[in-house]
Amino acid sequence: GTLASGSTCTTSCSSGYDTSSGTVGFSCSDGTLTSPSMTCSPAACDISSFGTGVVSDTSGGNGCGLGAGALASGSTCSVACGPGYSASGGDPSYSCSFGTLTAATLTCAPDPCDIPAFGPGVTAATSNGCTAGQDTLGDGQSCGVTCAPGFTASPASTSSTYTCSRGAFTAAPDLTCAASCT
Repeated sequence: GTLASGSTCTTSCSSGYDTSSGTVGFSCSDGTLTSPSMTCSPAACDISSFGTGVVSDTSGGNGCGLGAGALASGSTCSVACGPGYSASGGDPSYSCSFGTLTAATLTCAPDPCDIPAFGPGVTAATSNGCTAGQDTLGDGQSCGVTCAPGFTASPASTSSTYTCSRGAFTAAPDLTCAASCT
């Protein structure tokens, strides 16, 4: 085609590429055509967020960053489950190819809490009690303990409930039971 004097014609990079420098158009001035000087580079990928409990895997030195252009084209990075979470399936790798992100599919589930052995005279409460022989308490769950028949709570005891949050107790009983005198 022909470009009239004083006119410009804009160009762009092909799909999967971004303009990294230079001018992006042709221009015509008094019969002299000036060509674009732009350089196109493979487009990077954006990673906007990770799933619940998922964090950048910094252990191998190839952890993922978040944000616009976080992963260069041709690159991969890894995620892992954060503290208090365990992998329940999926692939921990992200990859980028010419602006197209293949996202990690890793899913992380909150860890349960291991219920310790009860102290002397302590037993499961009758309402919302920790089940006898129960080894773990699920994330977000609570259960109570009380003094067994023939035992009395110490006056210093203030809590009789276990509450689990991502593998750790946010509340744990300080219940101390002493044998009652008859």
